[in-house]
Amino acid sequence: MMVLTVFWFTFFCGYSGQKWNLEVGYQAYNALYTALPILWITTFDRDVSDATSRRLPQLYHLGIRRTYFSMWVAARWLFQAIYESAFISLICI
Repeated sequence: MMVLTVFWFTFFCGYSGQKWNLEVGYQAYNALYTALPILWITTFDRDVSDATSRRLPQLYHLGIRRTYFSMWVAARWLFQAIYESAFISLICI
């Protein structure tokens, strides 16, 4: 979404080369808002113990059947990002 807001801003500025965000903003966004939460969750997340997950393999059948992540879910995320970036850019301009 952050890249799409720059696209909309560039379109409305007539491709003049004016900057919307500073490069530090991109670096901070990538480091703080994407990398750190993923590292934190993968390190400390544990919903069931190892013994329980071995005893109850049916806990994971929704993941195997792609209930939570499919082509339609990814497409919905894509269209939502396009919509939100256009909305944010139009409000700020």
